[in-house]
Amino acid sequence: MTQAASSAADRRALLRLARQRLRARVRRPNAGDAITLALPAVLVAGALWSGSAASVPELATRGDAAALGMLLAAAVAFLSYGMLFRAADDPFLRRLGVESRAVYAERAARLLAAGLALVVVLAAYAARAGRIPDQLLPIALVAVLTAWGSGAAATTLAGRAMVTRSPGSGWGCLTVGMWDREVAAAAPLVYAPLIPLLSGGAAGAAAFGTGWPGVGVSLAVALVLARLGARWWEAAIPRFGPQLLEMAFAPPPPAGVGELSVGRGLARLLPRAAAAVWARDGVVTARRFAWATRIVWPVAIVTLALLARRGTDPGTRGWVALAALSVWMLQMVALVGLGRYERGGRRWLDRSLGITPLQRVLGRWAFGWGASLWLGVPLALAWGWWTDAGPGWPWVFVGAGTAAVGAIASVTAAGWR
Repeated sequence: MTQAASSAADRRALLRLARQRLRARVRRPNAGDAITLALPAVLVAGALWSGSAASVPELATRGDAAALGMLLAAAVAFLSYGMLFRAADDPFLRRLGVESRAVYAERAARLLAAGLALVVVLAAYAARAGRIPDQLLPIALVAVLTAWGSGAAATTLAGRAMVTRSPGSGWGCLTVGMWDREVAAAAPLVYAPLIPLLSGGAAGAAAFGTGWPGVGVSLAVALVLARLGARWWEAAIPRFGPQLLEMAFAPPPPAGVGELSVGRGLARLLPRAAAAVWARDGVVTARRFAWATRIVWPVAIVTLALLARRGTDPGTRGWVALAALSVWMLQMVALVGLGRYERGGRRWLDRSLGITPLQRVLGRWAFGWGASLWLGVPLALAWGWWTDAGPGWPWVFVGAGTAAVGAIASVTAAGWR
């Protein structure tokens, strides 16, 4: 069998196994799977049911199209590295001898499916609110396709750069402001999401008024970029795959220097056991779900800029509300991920220490609410300053509510006993 035929056979096998896993999770979901899928679906359904024409962002100018493109591209940009390089079965597939390009094709297909799912949700939201998505759909598809192709190419090129640089050489001006040596060593990976983020915004602006022909052009460009990504992936993965495992390893702190700080700050208001859960969740999230806090900053910056410029416009407020709820939904997914991680056997530690399920819920809710405040507080202040839609403090309690739902779902996914 030739290499091309072997790669095609491996690609078909991986796609078939992915469909089987998805079908098995839908037919026989466990608690974690059901909650992970059901919570976003319930929140999106609620948004669709209560939506109105005023809450749908308008596409009256090229700037509005750029904002739409950047919002959709942001999700694809932040998912690119994890989907392409951080899948749990990658080391196993390499040991089996699966063709590297087949693995890349299956990972890239997952990334594209995630981006297209966002477009479907956005179109359904607009249709439910009484807006015909004939103008929105082409712009959204152009932005997602551009972000997908450029994200795959930028991420794989950054991976190749990590293994082809000369020993002892640095990254020059890319490391400006990076005081952590490990972060500075991975500077190409840090900056890689900016390429699909900016490309998606620019593509959305360029697609304004062009209609469906722009979708065909963006698809052709995206396929070319994705094919380049396959070449760079194949060159990078033999050495970058093992390096990924080294980068993911976090050594324990030195003796006498603990990571857990229990009972400091507002945690003093909680029972000691709940405060310990709060501290533990913070450490685990920082290591395993860092994206749940990292995504806050770009969204906060963009929302503040939008409210400062056009806060009195209902369409702008719709964009801001949708972006904030999306961030808190992702943080809810991270909380459920903590519960699924505990379900693997770690929750016996809580039982051995006498931490009750209600204390776990309280501590996890406190942690989730604290994480939501990084966006909730700036949003509440900007909403009160620059909009005429009433006070902004309810946003703080919206974050508290989503954190409460996420905490209950997380403990349910881990098991109450």
